[in-house]
Amino acid sequence: MAPNFDDGDSVYNFVVRDGNGVKGMVDLGLEKVPEQYIQPHHERIDKLKASSYDRPPIDLSMLDGPQHSQVVGLIAEAAERVGFFQVVNHRVPIEVLESVKSAAHEFFGQAPEKKAVYRKGVSPSPYVKYGTSFVPEKEKALEWKDYVSMVYTSDGEALEFWPNECKEVALEYLKASNSMVRRILEVLMEKLGVTLEESRMDGFIGLKIVNMNFYPICPNPDLTVGVARHSDMGMLTVLLQDGIGGLYVKMEEDITDAGKKGEWVEIPPIPGALIINVGDTLQILSNGKYKSAEHRKVKSACKMHLTKPLNKDNQTAEELFAARNERLHRDAKEWLMRTTENCTILSVFIATVAFAAAYTVPGGPNQDTDPQLRLHQLCALADCVFVVVSTDLGDDVEVNLRSSPEFVGDDVPTPTDFPTSGACTLGASVNCAFVIVSTDLGDDVEVDPRSSPEFVGDNLGGFSN
Repeated sequence: MAPNFDDGDSVYNFVVRDGNGVKGMVDLGLEKVPEQYIQPHHERIDKLKASSYDRPPIDLSMLDGPQHSQVVGLIAEAAERVGFFQVVNHRVPIEVLESVKSAAHEFFGQAPEKKAVYRKGVSPSPYVKYGTSFVPEKEKALEWKDYVSMVYTSDGEALEFWPNECKEVALEYLKASNSMVRRILEVLMEKLGVTLEESRMDGFIGLKIVNMNFYPICPNPDLTVGVARHSDMGMLTVLLQDGIGGLYVKMEEDITDAGKKGEWVEIPPIPGALIINVGDTLQILSNGKYKSAEHRKVKSACKMHLTKPLNKDNQTAEELFAARNERLHRDAKEWLMRTTENCTILSVFIATVAFAAAYTVPGGPNQDTDPQLRLHQLCALADCVFVVVSTDLGDDVEVNLRSSPEFVGDDVPTPTDFPTSGACTLGASVNCAFVIVSTDLGDDVEVDPRSSPEFVGDNLGGFSN
């Protein structure tokens, strides 16, 4: 049953208790953000005035080369001053990252009842939870997100209890990123003068959790937040950001090429990069040297999908249109040539009959000098000339389909879509009509010479000329 979006209890029951989530509201055609999701003014970010953290990502592959010390310095400085940094060449395959995004969309794209089985209290495992917002029972303003959280205990439990749509790829992502986390922690501890024993690394890292957050389309994104301001409790967080962006970090101090203290600065998405942020535990263990910065996710656009939709032949919309455009170009040109040939044959026949008729209409002794008969003969001769000219023009017509979707599907271009052929066809039609009138009605109709075929070629004059 659809909720009453103006009733707070109705919205809460539909979204939280029944497990429909924010996406369930959006799928009903929501036109404005419900009151429960509107953030107070001091929690909103003016994205037009916000600055961007434009420092380049850190290349982790250089840790194995002569620039090891320089890269260690970059990692430590970012952890000390910002608490966030982006890394590339992290040895997590790009294919895995893209698969994680696709798996997340597959999970959240399911019917609500299939996701609702993982709600708190009914989930088959206490380590798997599907929900919305952070603590919806306590929050004054809810977050515009749905999420699924999967705590890792063992491979066996993950494969048994994690959602089928994402369990395998989430497990692969967790394992691939775990080795990168170990390396970064070794670097950060090295700067503190601490050497970590391999046997104690897992205990040092602590709990491993895979969280997938989904931010549905929002009718009023400036009024909401995807994730409210917070800091992470663990050692390190590895964040795979989508191409939409919207991640903002609060600056702890003035940094020349990043932002001023107290400002919220956006961490822009970089294809193939991963974002690392320091957690509360690491800040405590480093005695405050490394910063666990506040951050939040803001709805930056009314978007939901990340990848291009494909048809059954795995073609994108652009590829499909290009293929159809080429086919239509070919078919239209063949149609035009057939039409030109048919019109030419018909026009030659009619013009021949008209020319002969003009010389056989009874006129008595004045047949050779009668002005009206001379006019018939002149126009018939012009018919023949026009047929020859229009045939020649038709052979040289270049078909030019407009690149717009109005030519996709069963829409067949008309002759008026091709300027030269349109002129030829119109002129031929005028000629045929004139010949029929002049031969059938004879002396009963006064022919206006201004309607004779002077419209040959590319210059099509008006009938008022």
